[in-house]
Amino acid sequence: MKITTRDIAFFMLGIFTIFIIETLVDWEGSKKSFKDGYYKARGIEAIN
Repeated sequence: MKITTRDIAFFMLGIFTIFIIETLVDWEGSKKSFKDGYYKARGIEAIN
């Protein structure tokens, strides 16, 4: 079985599509997680 460039491209497209759908479906959770991670990396206490 040979893995082609097309296989890799469709795999990456699938991963990207799942990421986009999950972000859109759970927008509030995604936004909160992003802010929490950003503040934690900057050493700032998270503001809810």
